[in-house]
Amino acid sequence: MINQNKFKNYIGVCLYIFSIMAFSSCHDFEHVANESLIGKWEVNEAVITFGPSNGQDSVWRFEGDLGSFLFDQEFVTYQYALDEFEQYGESSYVLTSDKERAGFAQIRKWRLQLLESEYEIEFDDGTRRSHQNASEMTMINQEIKVVPDVHSTIILHLTKN
Repeated sequence: MINQNKFKNYIGVCLYIFSIMAFSSCHDFEHVANESLIGKWEVNEAVITFGPSNGQDSVWRFEGDLGSFLFDQEFVTYQYALDEFEQYGESSYVLTSDKERAGFAQIRKWRLQLLESEYEIEFDDGTRRSHQNASEMTMINQEIKVVPDVHSTIILHLTKN
């Protein structure tokens, strides 16, 4: 026969150990990613797709020194030019993440919210800890207005200096 007091103590110790492990392994993903974001990022490649909302008709690709994003703790200053299409400004920003299902696994999706636009972000190779000390970043904006009444997406590839 099992001694109930010993069993309760055993369960209590197991729960205590489990809670210590769970709390010590907590990770503030947004804080680490924000620290990684701070600094100057060079835009070295851009792709713009545009066409009807149910597909794409055209793709423009640009390479070279196209511009930059400069992040500090609260604000981003950005400027990039792709032929006649130029974007520049300064904005506060918020970097957030959510977990989404991808088959059997869950992946972390990053979003960068500026005052007037929102980007999906992928750090480095998109693996679990790629947001730590990232040196490459891809920014995707699916609501950019290149041509009025035409659905456009811009994909920016950046490297950190």
